[in-house]
Amino acid sequence: MSDKSRATFISGLSFSTSLATMIINPVIGAVIQKYGIINMLIAVSLITVMIIVTAYLLIMRTNKNQNKK
Repeated sequence: MSDKSRATFISGLSFSTSLATMIINPVIGAVIQKYGIINMLIAVSLITVMIIVTAYLLIMRTNKNQNKK
């Protein structure tokens, strides 16, 4: 990969991150104003725990399937 291609990719990645932040931050602010920060922290924590447990279970299922082969 040439330097120009790498710089273009990094620039595009930076732009994508900035764009996502500009879109998501006002939405998060509106949701926090409507429901309160404590409720949002609880909701985000519960969602995070559910995602971690789901990922763990999927990883364990994949490992069992690979060990059977």
